[in-house]
Amino acid sequence: MSGFEGSLSDLNIVYVGDPAAPQLGWLKAAGANVVVASTAEEARTAAEKDPTAVDAAMIDADWPEVGWLGLARDLPSSCELLVLSDRPDVALFDAVSTLRGDFLSKSAAQTDLIFRLKNTTKLSVPSMRRLAVNAAKLWSLPRQLSRLLYFNLWSYSDQEIADAMGLSRHTIQEYQDELRRRTGVRTKHAYLRRLLEYAGEEPPLSMSDNTRAHVTQYRRRVENT
Repeated sequence: MSGFEGSLSDLNIVYVGDPAAPQLGWLKAAGANVVVASTAEEARTAAEKDPTAVDAAMIDADWPEVGWLGLARDLPSSCELLVLSDRPDVALFDAVSTLRGDFLSKSAAQTDLIFRLKNTTKLSVPSMRRLAVNAAKLWSLPRQLSRLLYFNLWSYSDQEIADAMGLSRHTIQEYQDELRRRTGVRTKHAYLRRLLEYAGEEPPLSMSDNTRAHVTQYRRRVENT
């Protein structure tokens, strides 16, 4: 496995599936710290010992000893999910997508596996510009309000935004009122949270019934666009 030695040495992975599968050998050769589980219960036990210490779970959906979907739902939210299968179908793809996981065919090369795991577990943040573009479409925002939302996502003050847009602070405050009216968000600091909720992220604190109804409405709207 020349060229990949040590490339996964910073990852702690729970592997669930055939202990004789080549993918397991590739993980170990790349230096990953691997906990091997042949049943769902073994995997749950490994993940529950220290949820923050598990970077990813790689689950063989074809392994007969594992009900992969139930196991995936029980994994810590901080644990990335990679599902392997040689018999994928639409239902499997939809389930993996709903769980915000990733999929890889078991016939994929070791290069693809290493790349997928590195990409899945790397530190990443949402693109504020892309969030603003999507929000502008979602809420049908004109250009000035779209720019305002973008600056709000970066938590700039009204004065900083006024200077950047070449407008008075009073005008920016009027724009803020209009933006709140169109979006139903009360403060500039709530836009990022609301957009993440629309995208399917579950907040660490429970939502009120009114907020959940609002989010559900917009999720349906997004799905139908």
